[in-house]
Amino acid sequence: AHAYADDTTFTCSHSDSHQLERLCSVDLEKIHEWCVLNRMTINIEKSHFLVFGKPKNKICLKVGDDILSQLDNTKLLGFYLSDSMTWNEHVEKLVTKLQSNINLFKLCRSYISTFAARQFYFQFIHSHLISGIQIYLNLSQKYLLDSIFLKQKSAMRIIANVHQIPNYLTDTRTLCKTFNILPLPSLLVYFNSIYGYQIVNNSVPEFVSNLFTSVNNRYPRRDVFKLNPCNDIKINTTIAKSYNDLPVSFRSMTRLSCFKRSLFKYLISLI
Repeated sequence: AHAYADDTTFTCSHSDSHQLERLCSVDLEKIHEWCVLNRMTINIEKSHFLVFGKPKNKICLKVGDDILSQLDNTKLLGFYLSDSMTWNEHVEKLVTKLQSNINLFKLCRSYISTFAARQFYFQFIHSHLISGIQIYLNLSQKYLLDSIFLKQKSAMRIIANVHQIPNYLTDTRTLCKTFNILPLPSLLVYFNSIYGYQIVNNSVPEFVSNLFTSVNNRYPRRDVFKLNPCNDIKINTTIAKSYNDLPVSFRSMTRLSCFKRSLFKYLISLI
């Protein structure tokens, strides 16, 4: 079970739907008993469950005498989870949120300086882009990702105060270099590479590092890791590729802060 503020989430897993229902029911009964002993009440209207995958039989879960509702998607800590294990809905919600902030950005741009506009971008656009970027960019359909990239480009044009000029007349790559901002594809490489660096240097939980194997190329501290053959999850392959494609000099760095600074400058130079 995982608790965050007044929200509690717990997970169970089993290949058989009947066994899954039994395991969940046992845990729910324990949670219900604990709440009764501590004079707490579970809000049934706000409680529900998702079944990831495609179970053969329908699952019914209860808290006391109340039946929990089964949903096909839900919002958890800012992420929209789907029982089909796709991130399309999360991306669609993200695009809507970005568009709302961009509309606000347009209204206030003529009243603020370029410096303040850049700060606005990082506060209301960039922060949403990087939240879960390694998940939603790797596991969503391309047309949805393109829609996010278009929103970032729109924000870049607003910073430069050229958003009223037709799109084809402005080069967002030049704007990215001017304002020292990584475009969406480069942002993914940036965070993938940092995570790869942390894996190679054993700075992640053991269950994550076990998904990868590290291969040394004769040189001390110049490690190139690759996926363990038993795992072909797409997000892991992209992390490995992003890190392995970096120059060897990056992989020999001993401090994460130096790695981040050098990586950022390197990706900006590639725009």
